[in-house]
Amino acid sequence: MGKRVMTMQSFFAGTITLIVAGLLSRIFGAIPKFVLPRLVGMEALGLYQMTYPLLIFVITLARFGLPVALTKRIAEASRQGDTGTIRRLFLLGLLLAIISGAILSLVIFLSAPLIARYYLHHPEATLTIQMVGVSILPISIASTFRAYYQGLSEMRPPALSSVMETIMRTVTTLVLARLLAPLGMGKAAAGMMLAISIGEWFGLLWLIYPLWKDNRNQKIPLAQPLIPPPTSQPKHDRTSLFSLFPSLWRMAYPVGLTGIVGTLAYALEPSLVVWCFETTGMHKSDVLSAYGALNGLAMFLIWFPTTFTYPLAVSLIPAVSRASVVHDQKLIIRRLNQSLRFIAAISMPLVAFMIIFRKPLALVLFGEKSVADYLLWIAPFAPLLYVQGPLGAALQGMSLQRITFFHTLVGSTGRLLAIALFVPLTTLGMNGVALAVDISIVLTTFLHIDRLKRVLKWRIPWEGQLLSLMSALVAALLIYVLFPLGESPQGVGLIVDFSLMLLLTALIYRFSGLITARDMRRIIQTFRRR
Repeated sequence: MGKRVMTMQSFFAGTITLIVAGLLSRIFGAIPKFVLPRLVGMEALGLYQMTYPLLIFVITLARFGLPVALTKRIAEASRQGDTGTIRRLFLLGLLLAIISGAILSLVIFLSAPLIARYYLHHPEATLTIQMVGVSILPISIASTFRAYYQGLSEMRPPALSSVMETIMRTVTTLVLARLLAPLGMGKAAAGMMLAISIGEWFGLLWLIYPLWKDNRNQKIPLAQPLIPPPTSQPKHDRTSLFSLFPSLWRMAYPVGLTGIVGTLAYALEPSLVVWCFETTGMHKSDVLSAYGALNGLAMFLIWFPTTFTYPLAVSLIPAVSRASVVHDQKLIIRRLNQSLRFIAAISMPLVAFMIIFRKPLALVLFGEKSVADYLLWIAPFAPLLYVQGPLGAALQGMSLQRITFFHTLVGSTGRLLAIALFVPLTTLGMNGVALAVDISIVLTTFLHIDRLKRVLKWRIPWEGQLLSLMSALVAALLIYVLFPLGESPQGVGLIVDFSLMLLLTALIYRFSGLITARDMRRIIQTFRRR
């Protein structure tokens, strides 16, 4: 881009790029979710889901907020045209990512037997946990590359990498699951975890390739040699590389603490769930199956709309950071309102479909009836989850990372306390865990809203959110009553009903003014430019 200050069109275009890539990634990534319950069984899927939170926690520990800090600092440096600082920031981030990723990979791999015995109370999870260790290093390195591109508002390399990583992971997941399923659920779960590492290494190649390709034509700040000859590198430059660490650390550690608190609660959840259900006398295999249905299948559908909300959060951090540097609160509010309006228009039809068509979805997609019950518990609260990402991104863009840390701490603590309360002391069973998820979502989102209201004198546009949801619910109910095709064989009827609901919702949006002709022109222009 000629100017470093992101215009509305470039902000929108970058977001659309990530959304398209995220949608493709989710579509490819959904394939194993539909196949694995029938291929390896719910117990193996449950064991995989029990170890997955540990992967997320250790990755968060390895990153420790570094990608967000890099994105923000590179965005600030790019606004000033300081390519030297951009280059040194990237090299410093890459060095830290390699060191932290390698150390944590080794620690997890060697301590896997102890973690399996005392954390999951399931020795058969040892091999799966070792595969968690194998996956940490490539994910840590790839995060640094993505932060670099996002800081420059160059969304295409991360988008392409995400798609290619998902394709490779999907293929290897199905192949390894098929080969290892006869050997037992432990090896099948380990194969699924190993596929994550293979996919990440493959996706990393697509992040490195643009830098290698542009090495001669100098299109991007890092296109100059990564390690210049000694004669062309003054001695003080090496010092300046590490002199960037304090400013990077000041931005990174609040984000890192926030992520650690949130993912620590997520990582502790499987162990707490197993312990709570043991007090009720529920068999361990039944716990694995139920937890796999909740976290592996129902939550997959709940998280699917974040395909659209996460790119908005990623784009908001540098956009809000640039506006914050020049103290332009009006621009911050405008970007935030644009994001929330876009989220409402896109995610509400998906929420409505999950609520109204929950039983056909559960049966056709997964062949598991219990998923429908979990959707009914969580889907009504999902709209708050979808706005949570952009709200948190706005706070981080304004250097309020400590605030997001506190909010995440409250939400995560509430979730664990709710599990400890509802599971052993009520008859809710795994629905008690679903209710704990709702409590965490409500606490964190409303704390974000309250802080932004005080900092920006901003009011969340509830009218547009509620109107979008009501429009989508009306459309879904009409299609469900008039065209009850959802439970037809092979899911054809479900696809038809979903398409009809989207069409009817779009018409309601258009005639109610939720989507204007200007919005449609902007989307069309964006795709033409892409």
